[in-house]
Amino acid sequence: MTLKSHSLFDLPSSILLILSALLIVTSIVWFGSAIASRVTTNFHNDVDQLKRHINPIVLDNGDQKIAISPELQGRILIASAKSLEDESIGWINREYINSEHTEEHENIGGGADRLWFGPDGGQFSVFFDPGVETEPKNIRVPPALAKQAFSVTSQTRNEVTLENQLSFSNHLGFTFDVAATRVVTLFEHENVESQLKIKIPKDVAWVGYGSNTRIQNIGETAWQTETGLFSIWSLSTFAPKATVVVPLKKPLAKITNYFIPPSDRQTRISEKAVFYNADANFMNKVGIPPDHTLPVIGSYDEQRKLLTIIKFQISDLGSGYTNAVWDWEADPLAGEIINIFNDGIQENGKPFGPFYEMETSSAALALNPGQSHSHFHHTFHFSGNEADLSLLSESILGVALDEIKNAFD
Repeated sequence: MTLKSHSLFDLPSSILLILSALLIVTSIVWFGSAIASRVTTNFHNDVDQLKRHINPIVLDNGDQKIAISPELQGRILIASAKSLEDESIGWINREYINSEHTEEHENIGGGADRLWFGPDGGQFSVFFDPGVETEPKNIRVPPALAKQAFSVTSQTRNEVTLENQLSFSNHLGFTFDVAATRVVTLFEHENVESQLKIKIPKDVAWVGYGSNTRIQNIGETAWQTETGLFSIWSLSTFAPKATVVVPLKKPLAKITNYFIPPSDRQTRISEKAVFYNADANFMNKVGIPPDHTLPVIGSYDEQRKLLTIIKFQISDLGSGYTNAVWDWEADPLAGEIINIFNDGIQENGKPFGPFYEMETSSAALALNPGQSHSHFHHTFHFSGNEADLSLLSESILGVALDEIKNAFD
């Protein structure tokens, strides 16, 4: 989110307000008051600790596992693959879940696939009550995003369906009445290869999982541009350090910057991809224009030899994409499908997490009563020798592993 540009603020104070706004939203929902450091984590230990606060559902294929929280709207919290020795993939606030407290479960932050609704800024924001000034102190997270658990309506060995009815308002004062259905799946080997059009090398450990979220208008009024629209927003939170790769449909001259513009050490644009240094040392967010977007993004963590791929749905409802820029005069439907968020150092010298996020969004939901629309966000992790991983990276992202590793040398 980027602060509204107007005469009341000069640039330095604007930056401070932006960071304050992010801190408010973060402290309310994502992380509580805890600061967690990066450590090697064990999937089973994490699940045991989560059970102190919630009732996670574990889908287990033997070699692949994911943990899901119905209390957090079907959030996929963590994943694991066998040859990673059950190491968890997915950033969650482990300091919080390992501590004794009585706070509500919404403070269990992060997650490998989190459902939210956008935008957080701009005219259509669902994070400001009607009539209030769009200032950081007035940000609030709708209860529908933070406190309403989903009900499990069906479950098999590798899939869970969760549902709920939600109601929330945007800054323009329009109330959305929503039926939300979220299907979370742990993918089989054949399905991963089919989706990504690859053959998984025999010595590569992998896990594939995903969400498909369907939103239905159960109100009596059509959702229209005049009263504001929202989008399905899927966010994947991981531990740094990694280099994010966004393949481009066509050459791109400029990305959208949020917060403080990144330096050359943070972002590099080539003819075929955008590279982003997700090091959690510089708080920043970027977006890729929809007409340059392909339905895949990825990242590589050299320390863990971990290649992550996200395949997602690009939908065109003719309504554009919600714009999260904090500018009341900006086109509210000139937003993006892909965003990358990088955690950063606070005044106390520490990051929030540390973590980074790869985010995807649906089109703005201009739906008539009874109509529905879905957005899928599928995640795949591969770990092994770099020669095998490079073959996968070239096939899926169009970029060799050496180019990713050397993007910021």
